[in-house]
Amino acid sequence: MGQDCRIPRRRRLKGWRLLIGVGIIGVLLAVVLPVLWRAERRAIVAACPIVYVGEDRRIHLTNLTGTLDLEMAGPPVEGWVRATSTPPTWSPGGTRIAYMSDPPDDHTPADIIVVEPMSGREWRNRCTDWFAGWADDDSFLECHVGFRDARSGLLLQRVPMEGFHVRQVFPLLHGGDGGWIGIGGISGDGVHVRGRDFSEGRTICQLRGAVVPRVDPRGEWVGWTCELPDRMPDLKQRRGRVIMIKLLKEPSSVPARVLGEQFEEAVLCDWTEDGEILANVLEKVPVPGRAWGRPWALVVLDREGKMLHRIPTDVAPLRQSGASWRKSGAR
Repeated sequence: MGQDCRIPRRRRLKGWRLLIGVGIIGVLLAVVLPVLWRAERRAIVAACPIVYVGEDRRIHLTNLTGTLDLEMAGPPVEGWVRATSTPPTWSPGGTRIAYMSDPPDDHTPADIIVVEPMSGREWRNRCTDWFAGWADDDSFLECHVGFRDARSGLLLQRVPMEGFHVRQVFPLLHGGDGGWIGIGGISGDGVHVRGRDFSEGRTICQLRGAVVPRVDPRGEWVGWTCELPDRMPDLKQRRGRVIMIKLLKEPSSVPARVLGEQFEEAVLCDWTEDGEILANVLEKVPVPGRAWGRPWALVVLDREGKMLHRIPTDVAPLRQSGASWRKSGAR
């Protein structure tokens, strides 16, 4: 008789147990690994209050020491002009980031992208104009159009005529019924305090070339970048960009402080949670040369313009671009 080649029952059972064990481990890994990945992502996002545009035109999160870097998924930012006038910006509660995407051609309008860094979710809003600023965590202002829902892009309220020419806004979160710091208006360029209905309250500084207003966490100081300081009488010999700051309570007759003149160019990004200034700067060199091709750097300045920190990011910030700092307690 031939030899019986059947596998003993006990051995077959052991094989099945092995397969079941491997399957259970696979299922556990499939469940646990995404949870661990999400937890790690949340930890990195929580530790990175700074969002900026890199030279690669991607959105990056980093910390004050530059030891962490999280590149956000999504389309690249639309060029340096968009990054300057509409930089990536944290929502007031620090839950979402909005920025302008890079259209594939000159005939395609840019999208306003809203990203939720903690979850990785993203919403694209096809708009006719640019992102002018956040109203709250759930809505933003599209310049010349009105307030839109951050996720659906649905037009919630058209901007009143008083605010039609306002190019950029920043919400006033302290005192009264709120309102806005706005740049631009029917009365011309400049930085203005405006009511919630966009009625113009008073002028902070009347000048041309101001962009990206930002208010410090205590609601005491307002800052902005002046794009064309060479037009100003006291800065005729100075070209490039500088930072200007001023106390909100000061009358328009009091001139703003000019910071960043030790650099070839300096762009205001935001106020830190300690009331210092996050800036994007181009260092001066001993022999003057072309600014193109030279790396910019994120730095922190005090209100006198003294540099306190240099942030050594893995990817250098895009030239002349802004950034945003998520405030304490916003997670």
